[in-house]
Amino acid sequence: MRWIRLIKSDTTTAFQFLQAIRLSVSVLLGVILVKTGFTVDQIGAFEWILFISGFVGFFWSMGLKNALLSYYPDKSVSDQKQLIYNLVLLFLFLSMIGCLLLYFYAGHLSIDRSELLLPIVAYVL
Repeated sequence: MRWIRLIKSDTTTAFQFLQAIRLSVSVLLGVILVKTGFTVDQIGAFEWILFISGFVGFFWSMGLKNALLSYYPDKSVSDQKQLIYNLVLLFLFLSMIGCLLLYFYAGHLSIDRSELLLPIVAYVL
């Protein structure tokens, strides 16, 4: 419980915790994909998509986070709630645009969409 209070009180610790969780989930996902029987090519293509999406999303998400950290404390409580709501909508919108761009331009990244997506979708369903 002490670490939860530390995360809530210190933004630096919270962001470090977030990055540690993100990297842990990435490693765990790689292990799960290997154990479920996907081929090396399918896992490589999936991890390539994760890398490209992380690369594309890093710049705008970190910029918005840094802007929020400097802009949020100066607002009233009602404005803070509205700011968070609008920021979540902006993140969702930009994520959808990024996903669409990656989907439609996957051929330029030397990724065959059908080879990557069909086995994963079939496994999930």
